Order: sequence, then structure tokens, then C-alpha cells
Amino acid sequence: MNLRKLSFTLLLLIITSLNNSFGQSLNFSAKGGLNISNAKFSVIVEGSSSNRDLNNRLSFFVGGSIDFSILSKKDVLQMQVELLYSREGHTLSYQSTDDIRKFNLDQLKLPVLLKYKLFNPFYLVGGGYAGYIINVQEDTGTGGLRSIKDRYNNFDTGIVIGVEYHFNLGIFIESRYNYGFADISPIEFRNSTIKHNYKNRLVQFGVGYTF
Repeated sequence: MNLRKLSFTLLLLIITSLNNSFGQSLNFSAKGGLNISNAKFSVIVEGSSSNRDLNNRLSFFVGGSIDFSILSKKDVLQMQVELLYSREGHTLSYQSTDDIRKFNLDQLKLPVLLKYKLFNPFYLVGGGYAGYIINVQEDTGTGGLRSIKDRYNNFDTGIVIGVEYHFNLGIFIESRYNYGFADISPIEFRNSTIKHNYKNRLVQFGVGYTF
């Protein structure tokens, strides 16, 4: 079973389980929007660490979610499970040559969140995510891209915090921050004391529709 089939099978199992448990209270949404991604990138040499300044990559995310109330008072506290395709990464500027290199990191994300209605129609959102890294590409500097997936781990994890504002007719907007905990590129060089740490950072602005 390939990754796409596995992801949809997992989501289908979650939907079926929740639908059996919560019935009519289950809501479905589709969403998409802007990603502003970067990373905490550190180079460790002989026990000392120095951070590298990276620039943001602008891209997008798209996906869907299901949510349901977990308190008797409807919509005050909800759980939300999502499946997102998220294009992330960073850019790096070389001052000596004015060259800008792109590093594209694309992943499937499964956020599991709690939504608290602070006041109608404003929600606070928080929880965690698990991500599977699909592809990583580096700008070659000549207009092409090369795969560097072998330098990265497959899985990413972190936390999500954000807000949502719901309009009439099922439309909503959202803003979120993703803070990655996993070191997804722990490169170590042979015969050297140098290694890398790479942790994802991501701001998202989205719009969606609840069916």
C-alpha cells in the first residue's frame, strides 16, 4: 500500500469510528491557504552550537478536517482531526553573490486539535501534529532542483496553536503557528565533529468551508 492510499485509509477509519460514536454531531470541512515556513537550523561543532539565519519560504497548504463536540453544551469544546498537504521549507541568501537558494520540504500532516469557543464565533485552537515528509528538494543554483530526501528523516512532530473566526454560511478563516520538536535532518559528517539540527517552524493563514 503506497503512502497516499495509507493516508486516506487512516482518515477513513477515523471518520468511520467518529461517525459511529458521535453521529449527527460530526462536521466536515475543506480548507487551504498560505504557508510562511522557516526552520531552526543549528550547526554543532565539538559540543558548541551556532544558529544559521534562514529566510522564509512562501507556499500553500490544502486539506480537510472533521470535528465534533466533546461537551454536552454544543460547540463550546470540540476535537478536530485534519489531513493536510503542506509545502514548507526555507530560502537561503548568499550576500557575496546575491544568490537565493530554495529548499522545498513537502509533507502530509495529521493535526489532532482541541477547539475552545472563547466567544461566538471566535475559537482558540491547540494540539499536536504528526507529519510524514514526502519530498525534499534543493535549488541547484542553475534553475533546477535536486532531491536531498536522503538527508532527512521521514517523520516530523510538533505542536499547533491558533485562532479561528467563523462567519455565516459555513465559511471560516484561521491563523496558526506550528512549532516542530523533531530534528528531521540530523546530519553527521564522517571523520568530523560537525552535525546539523533542523526543526520546522511554520505560520499558516487559511480559509475554509464547513459542510
